[in-house]
Amino acid sequence: SRSTTARHTTSDALLAGGFGGACLCVVGAPFDVVKVRQQQTRSDGASPSRIVRSILRAEGVVGLWRGVGPPLMVAVPQFALVFGSHEAARALISRHSTRPPGDGRDAALAGALVAVPTTFVYTPVDRVKLAMQSDGRRVASGLPPLYSSASQCARQLWRSGGAASFSRGFFATLARDVPGWASYFYVYSAAKRWLTSGGGVLDGTAELSPVASLAAGRD
Repeated sequence: SRSTTARHTTSDALLAGGFGGACLCVVGAPFDVVKVRQQQTRSDGASPSRIVRSILRAEGVVGLWRGVGPPLMVAVPQFALVFGSHEAARALISRHSTRPPGDGRDAALAGALVAVPTTFVYTPVDRVKLAMQSDGRRVASGLPPLYSSASQCARQLWRSGGAASFSRGFFATLARDVPGWASYFYVYSAAKRWLTSGGGVLDGTAELSPVASLAAGRD
């Protein structure tokens, strides 16, 4: 039945999104660490390669993944939530929409709805991640670390500011993610439609190759 198919598609999206989120987090963590260090340094001549060498000297290879624990723990449920809720929202919208299946505007609207639950999940974890990465700068400059682990960092943030400390930046994140996810899923759906030779890729009646899926996701 249609409802059974919708549940099956949503569960597939949850699993695929969770696995993809973990891969994204692990692969992107070193770049994120270098970016944060470069933004925090006072020297205009601190190139990415110089920052990488500084991290390797002071912290070893593991320093490139400093603070990855909190975002990794949240990446799996977050991206499972992203793609699962987008699939559910898309199915709901399609039942009330007069546009053809896979319409980009419907995909964008479903993407905008994704931002609400994910912002609740991501904002507190982002606070811990940034605090850990900032602490890494102290270590790189020869100072002792403030936090021994992500859990100890979270406890310290709670003691210093309570729940408000973890919700700081919530509305800025929401304002960023509503158009961000809407744009992402609009481009993603358009890219999948363009890359497939058939017309039913967005409603599940045509199959998209793994290479084409990667290219669509990259866009």
